[in-house]
Amino acid sequence: MRDYFGTARGHTERLAQAHRVRGALDKLQAAAGRLSSIYADADGARAAEVSALRGEGDGVATFLERLAELRAFHARFPDAEPGPGTADPDAPIGGEDAAAGADPALTTSAAPPPDFSGEEAGGRCLDLVAFHRAWVNNPAFGAAGEYTGYVRGLAAFGRVPRPARRSRAWRDYLGALLSYLESFYDRAHPLERLDRVYKAGGCGEEAAFAAAFDAGEVAGWKDWGVGPLADDAPAAGPGSFAALPAPGSDFDLEAFSSAADLEAVPVDALRDALAARGLKAGGTPAQRAERLWLVKTTPLHALDRKHFAKGVVPPPPPDTEGEGDVATKKKPTNSCRSAAWLEARVAALASPDVGALAAELEATATAVEQKQARTYEEAAADAEEAGGADLPPSDSDAEDDYVYNPKDLPVGWDGKPIPFWLYKLHGLNKSFPCEICGGFVYRGRREFERHFREPRHAAGMRALGIPNTKEFLDVTAIEDARGLWATIRGRAGGAVGVVGGGGPPGAGGAAAAAVAVGMDEEVEDADGNVYTRKVYDDLKRQGLI
Repeated sequence: MRDYFGTARGHTERLAQAHRVRGALDKLQAAAGRLSSIYADADGARAAEVSALRGEGDGVATFLERLAELRAFHARFPDAEPGPGTADPDAPIGGEDAAAGADPALTTSAAPPPDFSGEEAGGRCLDLVAFHRAWVNNPAFGAAGEYTGYVRGLAAFGRVPRPARRSRAWRDYLGALLSYLESFYDRAHPLERLDRVYKAGGCGEEAAFAAAFDAGEVAGWKDWGVGPLADDAPAAGPGSFAALPAPGSDFDLEAFSSAADLEAVPVDALRDALAARGLKAGGTPAQRAERLWLVKTTPLHALDRKHFAKGVVPPPPPDTEGEGDVATKKKPTNSCRSAAWLEARVAALASPDVGALAAELEATATAVEQKQARTYEEAAADAEEAGGADLPPSDSDAEDDYVYNPKDLPVGWDGKPIPFWLYKLHGLNKSFPCEICGGFVYRGRREFERHFREPRHAAGMRALGIPNTKEFLDVTAIEDARGLWATIRGRAGGAVGVVGGGGPPGAGGAAAAAVAVGMDEEVEDADGNVYTRKVYDDLKRQGLI
């Protein structure tokens, strides 16, 4: 009882507390059941025991007989362990909890937490994604719509065509949905009782509900499912498509005079009109028009069963007397009664106003709307607060799976080898080693040409005392670079020093400047002719310009 009246902080703690209290209550009910069976004394063992304790009959003889049985048993089994439930004479009555002052009957043990999926958010929301997918993909009773509208109109059965509500597919869908809702209610509300919810919804006992159904008192089934349209048309909440009529149910056949006129109607309108009446919606436009025209000339109950869609039960024919009076029409089989029973139970749980799970349904729709509107940063922050279950995968969390790469192809941005044709297109099958870079191997011509401007190659040239100019492009061997540098120095008259070598400070920069002046600088004469600085000086010295 202390756990029941204790203060729990947060939804998770309150739910865990409720499950612990329910576990204690289940133990109490089990113990009460055992005591009730003992006091019932179906086999007469308790009466015989009480009679022996009162000393009725020969008490001494009974005592000696039992003592002999105990001695014989222990003589045959000297090493037998005490059986289950044998009390320890040295232990306090009731165990450690009783010694501490707690009532052993009400002591709660740590029960495992209830199992909720990620969409259920610890019992705050419902996970109806699979049922929404089944609803959208079923042509008989489903309709396209947003998930939030489906959640808010979960118990609005008036949008479903009457022929579809008589089908087995509809009953299977309701059965699976009801099973999930009951399971969720049992996990999210452990101290509540489903029988009270169903009793408040008028579907507590099946026999009483069947009597009300036969009397025509069940909403939506007052005509026992015989009529073409249901009498219930529940309104839906904002953003729901539940209040809309079933597509094609309002198609007016009186505006057409023949099946040929129906062929001009758009294909989607014909398909919806046929589906609303439980008929097959396939075939050519002419076949659809002829099938829909049959509805105007022939009642639905008189149509051949081959015209109806798979799983749809045709309506039964009316009685000959009182034709048009609902009360005189034949009552259908138990299929309509079973569908009404399932609908009533789902409505008792999922009705938007009085349903036991109305708050959870609204929280589900609100959570989906908020999730669709939030940014990536907000989603990551919410997932981190929830325990990191929905966090996006990061590079550090990725597993280092083995990647099959027998040709040693380069790895792309996705961590997988690039295609072989792309490997050859870029010339990556050709390798270019560079001795100046310490023997580093470059793949492809593009990477090889780009590396001459990178710090690794520049550092190697600086270590050799050679300027990293364009004259040394494509030079990768150290001896070739030194030979070319000696040639350049010879052409410059030996004035070029060693870059980064043992010369005076700044000698390397002066040498690079001398090479640049002699080889790179361009000048122009009075006539507009362009020469290099060296050629211009030679021609001017000779008096040619």
